[in-house]
Amino acid sequence: IITYSLYFTVQIAVTAAAAIGARASVAGLADGERQTLAKTAVSNFFTSYGGFLVSGLTSVDAHAPAQGTFQVTVSYDITSLNLGLMGGFVPVPGANPTATVTVSTGGL
Repeated sequence: IITYSLYFTVQIAVTAAAAIGARASVAGLADGERQTLAKTAVSNFFTSYGGFLVSGLTSVDAHAPAQGTFQVTVSYDITSLNLGLMGGFVPVPGANPTATVTVSTGGL
């Protein structure tokens, strides 16, 4: 039970971090500023967990895939939590939870 609760905590945190990063990016006027805002927001979010989840944060990709949109993808390496050691007889879900959120940057 503990193994799955930690896994779902990470999955929820990754999804929330992507949403928070995307929301923060809207304040930027250019793609470079949006990237900085998104990456900082994601980093601050994971730090707010008291350092518990920071070590597994593998990547934060922030870019504009199309005109008028901005996308934030957060990936996490769950092996940093050593969940396999907690319940060897119970299969552990995938090792890299990932979430992607796309927002509109405004305009007509």
